[in-house]
Amino acid sequence: MELILLNVPDTIEPRQFHNLLSFVSKEKQVRIMKFLKDIDKYRTLLADILIRQFIIKTININNRDIEFLTNRYNKPFLKNNDALQFNISHAGNWIFLAVDSKEIGVDIEFIRPIDYSVINMVFSEKEKEYFQKLPDRIKLSTFYKIWTYKESFIKASGEGLSKDMKNYSLFPNQNDAILTLIDEKKLYFLKQYDEVPDYKLSVCALHNNFSKSLQFTTFETLYNETSTLS
Repeated sequence: MELILLNVPDTIEPRQFHNLLSFVSKEKQVRIMKFLKDIDKYRTLLADILIRQFIIKTININNRDIEFLTNRYNKPFLKNNDALQFNISHAGNWIFLAVDSKEIGVDIEFIRPIDYSVINMVFSEKEKEYFQKLPDRIKLSTFYKIWTYKESFIKASGEGLSKDMKNYSLFPNQNDAILTLIDEKKLYFLKQYDEVPDYKLSVCALHNNFSKSLQFTTFETLYNETSTLS
């Protein structure tokens, strides 16, 4: 398992942006340019470049031969290679990439105040009962713990929002130990990382051999390695 965090800059020089854009598919280029906000363009483009560079370093393939497909729930995967599974999430100025040999899902969320009525849409009855009894000072952090656990799980399953999150109860451990969940005869393992202040990060996998730490990288490093894409 590889867990990589890329810090997205607030601005990218137009020359650099269009250079990177040339390395992704025409379909992705059109999608990126439809975004109104630069940050959305940056995150979508850099996430694609990040996984392409990882694939090239890991398996013997040229960038032009990389083809991404999606399942019927829009989870992306690499065509003709089941041994390399990946998932991406982004929030704020961070892109979170996870790569593994089996199904994997990740979620990163920026912790900001919310209307707690949203728990009625995503929490099970047991979770709501648990949550309502919490001291106010830890409610916000706990909400994001549960939320990111659930998001990473439904992304690992490959079924996205077709799964009703209210059907699953995922209670945070006090020591942030690995959680387990059985779904449709599959055993999932879930873990959180706290290396990024003001964010919650969760990973869901089909094994419990999680990376001990996250790998951090920068736009400068990513851009300096564009030679691998040529």
